[in-house]
Parts: sequence; structure tokens; C-alpha cells
Amino acid sequence: LAALGLRAYTVNAFPLADFHGARVKEAVFRPAWSEPARQAATLDAAEALAALLPEDEVGTLSTHSGAWRAWGPPLADTDAIVRGLLATADGLAGLRARTGRRIVLALEPEPGSTLETTAEACEFFARRLLPAGDAARTHLGLCFDACHQAVEFEEPQASLRALRRAGVPVAKVQLSAALVLRDPARHAALRAPWAEDRWFHQVVARAADGSLARLSDLPEALSPAAPAAVRDASEWRVH
Repeated sequence: LAALGLRAYTVNAFPLADFHGARVKEAVFRPAWSEPARQAATLDAAEALAALLPEDEVGTLSTHSGAWRAWGPPLADTDAIVRGLLATADGLAGLRARTGRRIVLALEPEPGSTLETTAEACEFFARRLLPAGDAARTHLGLCFDACHQAVEFEEPQASLRALRRAGVPVAKVQLSAALVLRDPARHAALRAPWAEDRWFHQVVARAADGSLARLSDLPEALSPAAPAAVRDASEWRVH
């Protein structure tokens, strides 16, 4: 890194297994933040980043926001998720005391996960994380993924303003794009190639009245058994 004039300042600690395996989908959320294995692996990643991080640089670790919602309790138990996140913040505070490197754990909202929308992220930080103390306020933040929020029909400027008003620190930004499909009932040929077996392609469908319907994956949305609110929507956003 030094020879190339590069700095290592961030780690993607969201996937902890093979992100290019034959089938990833919900497995990318394992372990959940309710499981000790997620905390341990994340702190291991922080140790590695601290060894690479320049002295004056703040590092970030991106991670998911808790679990895949469809699992339900106990894996998606909110109280257990909060305990795991706060314990990790304490671990990052200890790492800073030992190494002088400040690393922020950046929670990444995503359709179908514990936190999906900006409003949910604001409430979660304001009620469950930031009041917990200095370690949480110093070592927990948000990873703002432009694709994920676009799938939720959110505008970046409005989302970022809401996060600022709620006092949620944005530690990391990921600039990526969602697929937009208008009048999806007429354009089946455009949809099908994106339905594949490796990764989730979450779908949020918006009706003419502005109401939203959500499905965890594009093959479900393309199925004849898909809900009418999805089949007849005026627009789809696809991850």
C-alpha cells in the first residue's frame, strides 16, 4: 500500500462468508447481530484495519443493520441486536485506547433487513443506540447506500437531511444505482434477465396512489402468484 501511495481506511464487513458463492441471498446476513459470532468477526476486522490505518485517519467498517427480517426471533430479536452492536462499540473504544485508531461501525440499511428506511434508521439510532453512551456515539454510524434507499423510493437529499436532524452520523457512503422499471406489467422481457440465483434483488413496487408493496426477491415479483399490488404497480425499484 505504501509503495503504491494508497491508504486503507474502510472494510466491508457485511459479508463474512463467500460473497461470490453459488447462492448467497439471505446467507449474506449470517451471522445476525444477535449472534456473538458477528461481534467477534467484526472486531477481528477492526483489528486488521487498525493495523493498516494511518494515524490521522478515521476508519469505517460497513455491516448490515441486524438480521434478515423474515427470520424472525430469535435471530431478528431487536434487543439482542442492540446488545451486540453496543458491545461492539465498547470493543472499538477499547481498540482505540490501545492503538489510537478510531474506527466507526457503519450500519447499512437494506430492503428486507432490520432497518430498511431512513425513518427507521433515525428512530433506531435516536432511541436505541446514541443514548447508550460515549462509545456508541463515537463508534456507531450509518452506511448510506444510494441504491438501497432508491429502492425504497427515497431521495438522497431528503434522507441525508433527516439523518442530520436526528443526529445520526453518516460514516460511509456507497454510490450505487437501483433499477427503475415503469409500467412493469407491460415489460416482462426487460425484467427476466435480472432474476438469478446468487444474490437478492429486492423489489419495492409503487402504485399510482403512492402506496408501496415489498417483496424480498425479483423471482417472487415475476411469479404469477405475486400480489396484485406488485403485479399492477406503476413502477418497480429493484436492487
